[in-house]
Amino acid sequence: MRLHSWLLTVLSIAYSAIGHGGLKLLGGFDAVSNLQPRGASQFAPHVNHALQHRAALPQPGYIDERAVNLRCGPGNGSCPTGYCCSIGGYCGKDFHYCSGPACQLSYGDKCDGNTSPLGSSTKDVARPHLGNISYGGTGLYFCQNKTQVALTFDDGPYIFTEKVLDVLDQYSAKATFFITGNNMGKGQLDNASTGYPQLLKRMHAAGHQVASHTWTHQNLSAITVQQRQNQMYYNEMAFRNVLGFFPTYMRPPYSECNNETQAMLYDMGYHVVYYNIDSNDYLNDDPTLIQNSKDAINVQFATVNVTAGYPARFIVIDHDIHEQTAYNLTAWTLDRMLALGFGTSVTVGECLGDPPENWYRAASGAPADAAVSQSLANITPTPIPSSGPSPTACSGTVTVSCTMKAKKSDGRRLNGNFAFVVISLAFAVVLTL
Repeated sequence: MRLHSWLLTVLSIAYSAIGHGGLKLLGGFDAVSNLQPRGASQFAPHVNHALQHRAALPQPGYIDERAVNLRCGPGNGSCPTGYCCSIGGYCGKDFHYCSGPACQLSYGDKCDGNTSPLGSSTKDVARPHLGNISYGGTGLYFCQNKTQVALTFDDGPYIFTEKVLDVLDQYSAKATFFITGNNMGKGQLDNASTGYPQLLKRMHAAGHQVASHTWTHQNLSAITVQQRQNQMYYNEMAFRNVLGFFPTYMRPPYSECNNETQAMLYDMGYHVVYYNIDSNDYLNDDPTLIQNSKDAINVQFATVNVTAGYPARFIVIDHDIHEQTAYNLTAWTLDRMLALGFGTSVTVGECLGDPPENWYRAASGAPADAAVSQSLANITPTPIPSSGPSPTACSGTVTVSCTMKAKKSDGRRLNGNFAFVVISLAFAVVLTL
C-alpha cells in the first residue's frame, strides 16, 4: 500500500514546520528586541520541496516495512532491537520510520539520530575558548562589522547545494553553511556515495565557512543529555572524517536552546549563531511565491541608514535544500546587496571579526579509509583567559536579552506542537488506507 499524494503533501507541510521555519525569528537588527513568534496558521498550504524530492526517490513499501503493527513511543515502550520508532508511534525500518528529526530517539535504537559515523568519538578533543567572540549563552544575532552582510544556509548539503555554491562563486561571495549530518534520511555527511564529502570540501576550499546544525536536526532542548551530546559529537565526527577538523560555530535547530543546552555548548566550545533576517524561503519554494522572500529581505534592507546610526550588520538565513533558493533567491539577494552598496556576502566569522584559525578544531580518529585533509595541522591560535563569559549569562559580545529569548521560545514550541499534531493525524490516516 502506498501513501496518496495528498497525504504526502500533508506530511511535507508538517515536516517543513518541524525542520525549518516554524521555529525561526522575524525582524532585522533595528528590531531585535521586538521579534515576534509566528502563528501556526502560516505553515499551510506550503509544501517542503526537499521532502517532496526525497519522497519521489525509490523507497521500500511503506506498510511492508512495518514491524507487524508494533506500537512504540510514550505509553507503548521501545521497538525491538534493529528497528526505528516513527513519529506516528510504529516500529519499522525504512526512511519513513528512521529519518531525523521525526524518528523517536528514545524508542528505536536504529533511528538515524542514534547511528554514529565511523571512527572514534571527538568528545575528548581539547576545546579552549579562542578569540573574543562569546561562547554558548544566548547567542549571536548580528554582525559586529557595521557595513557587512553574512548570508547563511541551513540544513544541507542536498541536491541544490552545488547550485548555491556556483552562484556564490559567480559573485565572489562567501557564506556560512550550517550543516546537518543526516537529516531527512538523505544519508550521512561522510558517506562518499552521497557526494556530500565533495561538496563539503568544495565549500571549505572556496573560503566559505562550514558550521554545525547538529546531526539529525533534533530540538536540543527536548531530548536527553546523552542524545543532545550525540547530536553534536556525531556531526563533529562526520566533519572530522571528511576534513580532518570540525567547527566551533553552530546554529541550534528551531532556534531552541534552553539554559542546559547553552551551558553544554559553552563547555563544548561553540559559538551559537542565530540571525536577524529570515527570508522565509522554506515557505516560498515555488516560482509564484518566492517574491514573498524577496519582499521580506527588502523590508529589512530598507532599515539601513548608516548616517542615522542604523548600519547593515545583517545575518540572513536561507536553506540550501530548496530549489528556488538555489536558482532564484540567492542571486537576487546578492544583486540587491550590490545595488544598495552593501558589497558582497561574507562569512559569519568575518562579520564578527573572528579570524579563520578560530573557526575549527583539528581532530584525529577518522577511520583508515577516510580521505582527510590536514589543512589545520599547523594552526596554533592564542586562547583567551579560561574565565570567559558565563555560559548562561545574558551578556558578552553581541547578545540579546534573556527576556526576549524566553518570549520567542514560547511561540516556537507552539509551532512545533502544531507540526507534530499534523504529522500524527497524517499517520493515523495511513492506518486506515
